[in-house]
Amino acid sequence: MAKRAFVIGADCNKLNYACSDADKIAEALTALGYQIAELSINEESDELLKKFKNFAKQSKINDTLIFYFAGHGKFIKPNLFLALNNSNLTEFNVSDVTNVFENCNAGNKLIILDCCEAAIKNLDMDNSENYQVLRATRTVLDKAIEIPEFESGLFSHYLYQILVVINSE
Repeated sequence: MAKRAFVIGADCNKLNYACSDADKIAEALTALGYQIAELSINEESDELLKKFKNFAKQSKINDTLIFYFAGHGKFIKPNLFLALNNSNLTEFNVSDVTNVFENCNAGNKLIILDCCEAAIKNLDMDNSENYQVLRATRTVLDKAIEIPEFESGLFSHYLYQILVVINSE
């Protein structure tokens, strides 16, 4: 039973802590026994998608697979795009993630989105029996926020705290 996580953080569009949030989440998941995908923040979206597909393809029926993203999200009907840098050319479509999850053998799958506009109902993410989605935002109008005192995004800060507590038990 393997535990695997694909963790992406992108400090772009005036975000300061998304990369460090991703590092903290990766650290906490590693402490819980997860294998973390090796990524470079400078990769293009098609290369990242290829890596994610290959990473997910290795999963077996009893495995757990997590996709985590901290950064800027933008809903452009009918898709949610995750910005990988300040260029509009390097965006990751969340529907690509859900398609990979739909065809992945892992028995436990979780998408974690610490970004704005992640609560879009049109994404059809809530209707899948194949995976769960955890989001930083409740509605399309909600924005994921960073807290300078925490040097972190609010959602990722508390997610990290929870993972640390789980690991200490």
